[in-house]
Amino acid sequence: MANYAIMRIEKRKLPSVGRINKHHERQKEEYKSNPDIDRERTGLNYHIIQPPGPYAGPH
Repeated sequence: MANYAIMRIEKRKLPSVGRINKHHERQKEEYKSNPDIDRERTGLNYHIIQPPGPYAGPH
């Protein structure tokens, strides 16, 4: 099994942050951009550092 991490830094405007949060956390029902996503394996995903809440949390 390969050990690797995928990290991206993207500048986003506030209205799109909620949508990208749902995408990254696999909360959507289906993914047109990547139909190969196996939702049964979503539980295997993990955070190295658990975020305190949604991406656009309190400031």
